Amino acid sequence: MKITLVGAGGMGANHIQAFPYVKGLEVMAIVDANLEIAQRYAKQMNCRAYHSLDEMLEHEQPDAVDICVPSFLHTDYALKCIDRGLHVFCEKPMAHTCREADEMIARAAHSGVKLMVGQVLRYWPEYRFLKACIDDQRYGKLCYLSLTRQYGMHPEGSWYLNPDLCKMVCYEMHIHDTDMVNYLFGLPDAVDSVGSERPEIHMSYINTHYLYHGKGFAVSALGGWNDSTLPWAGGYLAAFEHGTLEYKNGVVTCYPSRTEPFTAQLETLEGVPSEIVGVYQELTEFVDWIAGRIEKTAVTPQSARNTIFMVEKECESVRTGQRIAL
Repeated sequence: MKITLVGAGGMGANHIQAFPYVKGLEVMAIVDANLEIAQRYAKQMNCRAYHSLDEMLEHEQPDAVDICVPSFLHTDYALKCIDRGLHVFCEKPMAHTCREADEMIARAAHSGVKLMVGQVLRYWPEYRFLKACIDDQRYGKLCYLSLTRQYGMHPEGSWYLNPDLCKMVCYEMHIHDTDMVNYLFGLPDAVDSVGSERPEIHMSYINTHYLYHGKGFAVSALGGWNDSTLPWAGGYLAAFEHGTLEYKNGVVTCYPSRTEPFTAQLETLEGVPSEIVGVYQELTEFVDWIAGRIEKTAVTPQSARNTIFMVEKECESVRTGQRIAL
C-alpha cells in the first residue's frame, strides 16, 4: 500500500520511525509546511517532499494519507483526501466537534474509503494489559479506575499556546484517557467534570467522573498542563476486588491480594522499538484493514466519534458546573 505522510512534526516523526516496520507499506512522500523538515525526512525514507497537501495531491496518487498536522486542520485535510478517494489515517483528535466527525464518517462511507483515527492508547501494552485484567477478572471485578495525564509548558511559538487554534488539554491530552474509558466501558450515562481554563498562563485542567449506573465501579480521569517545567507523565491506578494495578513512571506493578507485588510482563514485539510499539500496531491494523486481512480495527470511526462526544459533554460540564447526561 502506498501512503503519504502529511505533517512531520511530533507525532509525524513517530510515524516516520514506525513506517519501516509496517509490512506492505510504501511511503511515497512526506509533506510539511516546513519544506526543509519534509526534505530531511524524505531523504531518510527515500521518497519525495512537498510543502503542502495540495501540491502533493497534484503530483502523487497514494492509496492512503496519514494526517499528523495540528488538530485544527484535521477535518479539512481529511475531507479533502476522502473526496479524492483516498483512505485516511487521522491523528487524534478526530475533529473538534461531533458535527465534523459525523461529516467525516458520512463522506468516507459515500466515497467507499476507510477512515481510522489514531487513538493510540488502545494499542499500548500497558493499557492492553489493563483491559485484559478487567475482561478476564484475574483479580476479581473492577472496583475503581483512576487515569492521569499531565504536562508543563509547551515550547514558545507552539500552536498549543493559541486558544483560537487549540481546544486545550481536554481535546489534546486528556482525550487519550477519555478514549480509554470509552474503549473499556462504552459511553457513560453521565459525566461530572471540574476544570480551569486560563490560556494567558497556559493553564488547562480537567477532572472528570464518568458515571455508569448500576455497574458497581467508579471511573475518573484527570488531565492538565500549566506554566511549569513538569515533564510529561501519564498513568493509572486500577483497584479490583483482590488486587491493584499501578502504572507509574513507565512501569506496571501488580499488587495481588496476600502475595508479593511484581512487575507485569507486557507484550513485546521482536525487532520493534518499545517507544513506537503503539504507533506500529495501529498503523499495521490500518494497512491490514485496507488490505482486507481484518474486518475492523480496534478504533472504529464511530467509536472515535463517540470519544469526541464524550469530551464535548465534559467541557459542557465544566462550563455549566452541572452533571451532564449522555
